[in-house]
Amino acid sequence: MYLKNILCPVCGYSFTGGYKKFVGTGSLLGVPYMRCGNCEKLCDTGKLAWSQMNPFGKVMEIFVALFKTFFTGLLLALLTGFAIALLFQPTHEWMQANRPRVTYAFLFIGLALSVLRTAWYYWTMIPEVERITREKKWDEWMI
Repeated sequence: MYLKNILCPVCGYSFTGGYKKFVGTGSLLGVPYMRCGNCEKLCDTGKLAWSQMNPFGKVMEIFVALFKTFFTGLLLALLTGFAIALLFQPTHEWMQANRPRVTYAFLFIGLALSVLRTAWYYWTMIPEVERITREKKWDEWMI
């Protein structure tokens, strides 16, 4: 996680309202331009709509998404395990006897939730970015 302040290169207006938390690597997917709320100039975001990406950019976007999805799934698996351990407080003997099944169940739940979240994100993001790019409504995009 890192803090980033995205500024208009013309007038210095902050698109993010100051520093904002960003997680992980930046995505290539996004609207190519944003209209500055202060000076009304179009500012290049360095992002592209899915239809504007070259094949290598699409492969990298998918690779980064899968990488983040996998590690988010592992984190969710750990959190699921901790939550169940706190809620149900299974005995040590029960955990020893059922460790492989419990471990696989936690991994499955964590990865399934992460895959669903990533799929929903791209399912909603790609059409929205394509629409804004096609209609050139640069002031509709929020960071």
